[in-house]
Amino acid sequence: MARRYRITNYGNTRKFPYKGEYYEISKNSSIETNNKQLAEEFGTFLFVDVKTIEQPMVKAKPSKRKKKVTSKIHKKIKRRKVKRRTK
Repeated sequence: MARRYRITNYGNTRKFPYKGEYYEISKNSSIETNNKQLAEEFGTFLFVDVKTIEQPMVKAKPSKRKKKVTSKIHKKIKRRKVKRRTK
């Protein structure tokens, strides 16, 4: 299972320093990351919540159906105009 971390800021909008970079998180918004160190560092700030999200690894299964091939050439159908008689 892949671990992801959701970091939520409940305080005012501010910039958080991490390894010479700054992450700006708005009030009542969140970001997701795979970096465990980043999540632990953000957990030390006030009004910041870190939750672990478990995500199952999904492998794509090859389809057993054959794909239908269609051509892009469209045939034009000629239609005759019908004249109506008036009495």
